Amino acid sequence: MALFIFLVINFYLFWSKTRISNKLRWVCLILSAVLLITTIYISKQEQTNSLWQQFLPKGRGTIANLFISSNQMSYEPPYYNSTSYYFLEKSSAIDNKINNTALIPNKKPDIVIFLQESTVNPQLFNIQSSNVPRYDMFSQPNSNLMRVQTFGGGTWLTEFAILTELNSNDFSFPKNSVYYTVTPHVQTSLFKELNDNGYYTVVLSPMGYGNYNAGPSYTSFGMQQFFIPQDLGYQVSKDENL
Repeated sequence: MALFIFLVINFYLFWSKTRISNKLRWVCLILSAVLLITTIYISKQEQTNSLWQQFLPKGRGTIANLFISSNQMSYEPPYYNSTSYYFLEKSSAIDNKINNTALIPNKKPDIVIFLQESTVNPQLFNIQSSNVPRYDMFSQPNSNLMRVQTFGGGTWLTEFAILTELNSNDFSFPKNSVYYTVTPHVQTSLFKELNDNGYYTVVLSPMGYGNYNAGPSYTSFGMQQFFIPQDLGYQVSKDENL
């Protein structure tokens, strides 16, 4: 809308000034057509899309986004040559373990996923030092490592992997925009599975509902309640990310 208004203002300024020659008009028109065609061509190149995706979700280059985002994202699911015997065997073992466990009727354990962004256990590495500390946060009862394809950043990609069990790398260069292009089409998720088993799913976030499209994505996943610190009494503006 802003670009349209800007265009109208330019037409008005053009008509209010002394007319330029027809020759110059044709040169400008041809140049504009060349620029438009070149922009569309460049925006369709895979390398350009790949570079553009690296800036998401920061929202840089608004004008370029208008062209590049108009191209439909594509996805090719991964294919494997090996059989599914290993996964079926593991699944059967888990089912037997669950069936043989005496569960308390109508009593379900609370499940808490706490995201410790850019936090890693130094004991995972062979560091030649006797001064490497041990962190209690990594040795709590009933806690374990989660296998996701991100490390030390890409928060939304870690969340995407945990909540969908999908690998964002399978989406090639649009991987960084899965919260915009993929989540509305997800048919099952951790939240939905929990909801189907009698849980109530709540997200506590220091970032607003619309931040990197997380809130709408959580809703697509089956989230039932979303809180930010401001909802719990923190005295700052509602639109401030903490």
